[in-house]
Amino acid sequence: MPALHRALLAMLLVGNTLVFAGVDSWTRLATAVIVVVLMVDLRRLPTLPEPALWAVAGLAALVVVQLLPLPEVLRRIVEPGYSEVMRSGWAPLSLAPWATVMTASSIFVAFAVALVAARMAGTRSGLPVLLALLAVTCGLIGVLGLGSESGAPEKVMLLRANTGGGDTYGPFVNSNHYATAVELTVPAALVLFMVAARNLARSGAARQRA
Repeated sequence: MPALHRALLAMLLVGNTLVFAGVDSWTRLATAVIVVVLMVDLRRLPTLPEPALWAVAGLAALVVVQLLPLPEVLRRIVEPGYSEVMRSGWAPLSLAPWATVMTASSIFVAFAVALVAARMAGTRSGLPVLLALLAVTCGLIGVLGLGSESGAPEKVMLLRANTGGGDTYGPFVNSNHYATAVELTVPAALVLFMVAARNLARSGAARQRA
C-alpha cells in the first residue's frame, strides 16, 4: 500500500474528526475529492465475497430505480402512500431526487473508504498502520468529547454554536453518533494493546521477529 494512501486515509479519519465530524459542505467536498484520488490510485481492488458483490449491485440498482422517470400510474402502484404529494406525469420514484443522489454519494464514499481500508489491512505493513489510525481517531474523539463537556450542549467543541439542537458531545451534535464512533474504533485500540502486551512478554530476539 503506497504511503500516499495511508496519508490520505489519515486525513479522512483525523481531519474529519477535527472539523466537526465533516458535516460542512466544504469538508464533504474535500472528502469526496480525497476518496476519488484514493480510488483512482488503488490499482487493485481487494477481493470481495460474492454476497458483498450482490449487495453492492443491488444497492446501485435501487438508486437507479429511484431516479429513473416512471409514469404516474406505476408510481401510484409502487408508492400508494405518497399519492397526494406525487407529481403528475413522468417523474422519479424519489420525492427528493437530489437528496437521493446525496445519500447515494455518501454511501459510495463510505464504501470506497472501506475498500481502501480492506486493501491496507491485506498487507503485512498496512494492517498495523490501519489499526493505529483507528486507535488515534478513537483517542482523539475521546479527548474532544471530554474537553468540550463544559460547553455542551450550547457549543460544539467549545467553538461552534449548536444550531441543530442536539445533545452535543465532542465533534458530534448527537451523542449517539459519538458512541457509535467510539464503538467502531475502540476494538482497533484493544487489538494494538493486546499485540503490544504479547510482544512485551517475549524475549528481545523473539520480540524483534514479531
